[in-house]
Amino acid sequence: MIHNVHRNAYAPYGLDTALSMTNSAVHEVDINRWLTGEDYAWVQVVSGKPGPDVPAGQKDPVLVTYGTTSGVLVTIEMFMTARYGYEVTCQVVGSDGILDMGDGSFITRTTARQRAQDIPEQWLGRFGEAYRAELQAWIDSLRELSGPAGASTWDGYAAAASSGAAIEALTSDRAVGIELPDRPALYV
Repeated sequence: MIHNVHRNAYAPYGLDTALSMTNSAVHEVDINRWLTGEDYAWVQVVSGKPGPDVPAGQKDPVLVTYGTTSGVLVTIEMFMTARYGYEVTCQVVGSDGILDMGDGSFITRTTARQRAQDIPEQWLGRFGEAYRAELQAWIDSLRELSGPAGASTWDGYAAAASSGAAIEALTSDRAVGIELPDRPALYV
């Protein structure tokens, strides 16, 4: 299972639940598709008791649950008016251990009856190595003429289509199936 939390102190452009799916949750949708190496098969969205800053007709917080094609469950808690601040976390739970990506102040690994934390100096400590590795992979792909490294247009399409299905699930109060067309040969 993969559990995600995406909380904002306030919605910067005003709260629109559908926009929250396509502008905020889409990042978790994309990264979890990459983490699992799978597409999503279905999505369901359940809304909770609205906070005091939620405009009439909007839903906040919401819990978005995706099921991948092999059955991995992915949850995304979206709370766009949490007031207390910005927090983005991810926890991957497997049979051999847990990997926690904290709120940016540290990353905790739990495995083999041990728990350890890495504490970066600043926010760049959270993303600096990832940016360096991403740029190096792109440079290597150019040198080797192996095609561009990283996310493709297809990955963007799959994330957008999966987020669109979440909007349908939000408005229909039921799980919605997700069927992507066959991936074009260009992206295989």
